Order: sequence, then C-alpha cells, then structure tokens
Amino acid sequence: MAEAMFAKAGRGYDREQVDAFLLELNRTHAEKEAAWEDQKRELETALAEAKEALKASEERSAEQEKSLRSALEAKERECESLQASIGQRMLSADARAEEIIADAERKAKELQAKAHRRAEEETARIIAETRAKCAVIGQAADAFTKRIGSASADLRRTESAINDAMEDLRRKALGNS
Repeated sequence: MAEAMFAKAGRGYDREQVDAFLLELNRTHAEKEAAWEDQKRELETALAEAKEALKASEERSAEQEKSLRSALEAKERECESLQASIGQRMLSADARAEEIIADAERKAKELQAKAHRRAEEETARIIAETRAKCAVIGQAADAFTKRIGSASADLRRTESAINDAMEDLRRKALGNS
C-alpha cells in the first residue's frame, strides 16, 4: 500500500485529504473484490462446463458400450444359428457336416474374437478419453481452489492493511488533538 502524506491543518491532518484517501482506499478495495468475484464466477462456469462435458462423454461411452454389446450378442446369435444349421446338415451328410462344423466354428471364433477385440479397444479408448477429461477437470478444480485461496489471502491482506491504516490515522488523530 502506498504511504499517504497529509498536510497539517489546525491540530491534526487535513480532514478532506484524509477522507479522500479513505474513499480512494475503499474504492480500490471494492474494485479488487469485484474482480475476484468475476474471476470466481468464470472459474465456476468453466468447472460446470467441464463437468457437463464429462457427463456427456460418459453417456456416449455407455451408449457405445451398449451398442457394442448388442452387436456382439447379435453376432453370437448369428453364430449359434449357424451352428444349429450345421447340426441339421450333419444328419444327412456326416462327412460334409464335419467339414462345415469345423469351418463354422473357426469363423464363429474369429467373429467373436474380432468383436471382442473391437469392444475391448473401443472400451479402452473411451476409458482413456474419460480419464483424460477427468484429469483436466481435476486440474481445473485444483487451479480453481488455489485461485480462490489466493484471492481470499489477498482480501485478508487488503482488509488488514485498511485496518492498520485506519488505526494509524486514529492514533495520529488522537495524538495530535
């Protein structure tokens, strides 16, 4: 805080200069407090937006996982249907049926393995994206908490400085009366 010098007037300092100084000090304090409030609102808005983005991402992930599971179930039903068809053919042509069954089982396993791999890859990608977004939100929340703490500390220092200045003025005023 800048040191204020007041002209001597009568038995103390010039009352108009002291009043003007206190008004300026209060104005500066109010401006800083308003700026801190604006900054706090901006950070709260950013945090809310990040939370909404995370929620939307999680919902998309859940929908994609559901879709993948549904596709996998359809492929499994398709494989089961193919196996049933092969079983019927087995009754009429045993040798041919063994060949068809072996081929169908191989294809079914490949389809299941491929679908499973795709589901795992997609799930891993979605989880990685979600974790990255959670980390960003965590960092934003930490930064917000630090900024709020810093702003609170600045406010306490400003209030203390104002109180000290007021006390000095009172002492000087009482000392010169």
